[in-house]
Amino acid sequence: DDRFWKPTRDKAGNGYAVIRFLPAKEGEDLPWVRYWDHGFKGPTGLWYIENSLTTIGQDDPVS
Repeated sequence: DDRFWKPTRDKAGNGYAVIRFLPAKEGEDLPWVRYWDHGFKGPTGLWYIENSLTTIGQDDPVS
């Protein structure tokens, strides 16, 4: 997909990139996000994988 950047590679197939972390916006206290999620196999054998409502400060009946 040409919309995504890809590093150029040398003859051995190696490529590299420099990742630059920018400072947080003004007024943003934490430069990272904490979140909780759940993932388990239910009694039917199907998987339940979902972000927890705890992440957004709500009570989560699964927690």
